[in-house]
Amino acid sequence: MIFGQLGVGAAFDFHSGNRPWAPKIIRSLGLEWFWRMCSGGRKTFVRNLICVWRISWVLFGDFLRYRLFRAPKTALFRKAPDDAQVSSESSGDAAVKVS
Repeated sequence: MIFGQLGVGAAFDFHSGNRPWAPKIIRSLGLEWFWRMCSGGRKTFVRNLICVWRISWVLFGDFLRYRLFRAPKTALFRKAPDDAQVSSESSGDAAVKVS
């Protein structure tokens, strides 16, 4: 059973030397994704362009929904129960009082 996934993309290709790294200035600006998009050929460019626009649209929609229909802060930031108040019903074991 798989409990999670880890996306590594082409990291193995870069670390093994099969594909060159982006120039250092591009990496320092955080635009390595753009370098890969432009240097990967037409198919990679179109695929990444579509994905970037889709993700941008989804994130912008989420941002607007959050700003326009934001719940009160009390609903967003609920106080976690204190460890000393945990009862045996919730944990299944005898209650332990922490001081």
